[in-house]
Amino acid sequence: MTGTAELIGPESTRWREVLGRVAHQIYHLPEYAVFDAELSGGRPVAFLYEEDGGSWLLPLVLRSVPGTDRLDAASPYGHPGPVSDRADEQFWTRAVTALVRTLAASGAVSLFVRMDPLAWLPHGAFEQVGTLVPHGSTVSIDLRLSKEEWWPEVRRDHRSAINRAVRLGRTSVMDDWSHLDEFVAMYHQTMTRVGATEDYFFDRAYLERIRGALDGRVHLMMSLAADEPIAGSVFLETGGVVQAHIVATKPSYRREEPTRFLVSECVEWGRQRGCTDLHLGGGVGGREDSIFHFKKGFSRRRHEFFTFRAVLDPTAYAELTSASQEPSPDVTGYFPAYRRPGEQPARPA
Repeated sequence: MTGTAELIGPESTRWREVLGRVAHQIYHLPEYAVFDAELSGGRPVAFLYEEDGGSWLLPLVLRSVPGTDRLDAASPYGHPGPVSDRADEQFWTRAVTALVRTLAASGAVSLFVRMDPLAWLPHGAFEQVGTLVPHGSTVSIDLRLSKEEWWPEVRRDHRSAINRAVRLGRTSVMDDWSHLDEFVAMYHQTMTRVGATEDYFFDRAYLERIRGALDGRVHLMMSLAADEPIAGSVFLETGGVVQAHIVATKPSYRREEPTRFLVSECVEWGRQRGCTDLHLGGGVGGREDSIFHFKKGFSRRRHEFFTFRAVLDPTAYAELTSASQEPSPDVTGYFPAYRRPGEQPARPA
């Protein structure tokens, strides 16, 4: 059985038609792909495979390889992965095979995709034409649970901090964007404290652009001591899934750890909106670090996170890799090798 495969642009009505039939997240929206492509200097597209009434779609950004006339492809920042109305591994195998062939025919050298930890992943469909690389676990909270059902999953130190915040009269506000400058300041202070790379220092312009591009789906929650902002987070929401994007704490309130209260407030906010999941993500680079330890204290739910890598033109990839003086062709390391830090700024996974 064969289907049709093509690359479509964000202006195509078929992109939205497919999303109207399948469960998806904010990372699958055409406007999100456009936003991400503007940041990376690429061209936003979606690969669409259709067969016997079934659809399979993956958002991508096609990027020029510096110093060449070649392209490579990557999914937008976040956890998009493909979406489909068919949970059939053979169908997925044909779709992924068509994806690789279509991109290779378009002149792409390599493909890098961040998979969706919350979605079904038929490993065999991808491993036939590329490599799935594990990056540890992510954490999510089931918002369909009542507060009484969820509370026993919360670690004791988190519960104590949340209860202390309530006793101190801490409050929260959602979508009061007059606090944006204060949030950016404390966010940059947080990134400096943890030794984050430059890629993590999102500024006011970035937040204004993503809010404008995804109107109504980007939310700013602030935790307050009286009227003083002491912690904040930006959340992305669509399809019943709330994604924790970035978080910050005011240095003078670090010992109070107000982000614990902030997460509990977001849980209640999402529950009242009828959302199903709050995805907190994982540790830096998939490691079980202090960030992962913090997140796993809110829920027992774990999700495996993978990236998918495929070399579409082995000859061109070898030439580019050699030019970048990468000693190993191992695709499980930094991929694609010719874009490793120093060659091209990396973005956090």
